[in-house]
Amino acid sequence: MTKKMMGHNMPPKVIEDFLILDAGGSSTGRINITNTIMSKYLVRKIKGGEYIERVINDSEKIGLKAKINPGGSKSFFYQYLPKKAKHPVKYHLGHFPEMKRDAARSLVEDLKQAIKLGQDPRTIIEARRNAKTLSEVVTEWKEKVLYKSVRHKESTTGDIENRFKCWIDLNSVKPKTNQIILKYRSDLNIGAKRMVEITKDDLVAWHAAISKAGPYQANRIVDDLKVVFK
Repeated sequence: MTKKMMGHNMPPKVIEDFLILDAGGSSTGRINITNTIMSKYLVRKIKGGEYIERVINDSEKIGLKAKINPGGSKSFFYQYLPKKAKHPVKYHLGHFPEMKRDAARSLVEDLKQAIKLGQDPRTIIEARRNAKTLSEVVTEWKEKVLYKSVRHKESTTGDIENRFKCWIDLNSVKPKTNQIILKYRSDLNIGAKRMVEITKDDLVAWHAAISKAGPYQANRIVDDLKVVFK
């Protein structure tokens, strides 16, 4: 496959500009879906004065699709054709931007494995939806480990708790820190994400945002998270 060439002076204007072409120059009907494409280029289409649903197909995970509804909401879903079936089966995965591209691809891979093993894909989706958020895991760790640990001094426990309060709960008493939280909230709000959906890119963006308050703060909270993850 080859991708449609776009010069520096010709940035993509519509989502069709991202369609991947085959060796003969024909469209494959697939797009390497990114979060930027989802947020900026997957827009509502008007036909005959009415909004219509738009669907795009991912090039990396066959069966993964994204759509924008007439009302403007966006979501991911997985579609496949069971053996001997006449019609494809669709599974709703989650809404964008709450679910990002990488999380959708990861879930599709889990669904494909479940189908191979004869499992019901709906149980995998339900388990993912019920997975704990990072904030819930941190709260559980504090109650079961941090507050009961005899290794930590009281001051150390307080420092760890304050860092989590700032950078996971996004609740600070310092005006400067609150300004950073307000400005970079979308990158900092990983506490609301389910653990299984947090990607390396999420953590990198989170660390970079905290670094606005100082690299020491960012590195210390990362060290705190490593302990929780263990």
